[in-house]
Amino acid sequence: MKIVFTFLAFLLSLQTYSQLLIGKTKSECIITIAEYSKSNSLKSVFTETQAVTTFQISRSTTPYLALTAYFNRDGLCVSQVNRFSCDTCMFYAYQKVLKGKTAKWKKVSENIYESNANKGLILDLPDGEILTYRIRQKP
Repeated sequence: MKIVFTFLAFLLSLQTYSQLLIGKTKSECIITIAEYSKSNSLKSVFTETQAVTTFQISRSTTPYLALTAYFNRDGLCVSQVNRFSCDTCMFYAYQKVLKGKTAKWKKVSENIYESNANKGLILDLPDGEILTYRIRQKP
């Protein structure tokens, strides 16, 4: 029972940062993920290049999420790709993002949603990728 509760608590907390990286600098993204990981007893490891930072987020030795943030020339996050290790994790997080009140997502096509608020975001399921969704700024 404790394992199920811990897993559900983790899933509930996924939505809290699901779109919080967009518009942040690389340093702000690293701090956001570090604070999130610490407050939820998770382990996060990141690798980076000039334009991409990938965070591996896990509990103990079990990976849950690989979150990849892409940055523009100004150093701001313009896209993030969330790759999950299980379909339940991905589905739950994806649904929580869609139901979020801040972005007010509107369905554009089968796998694409646009924010109906002043966020200027697109949420989609990239073709050919499973257990993955992407949030990015509108071009």
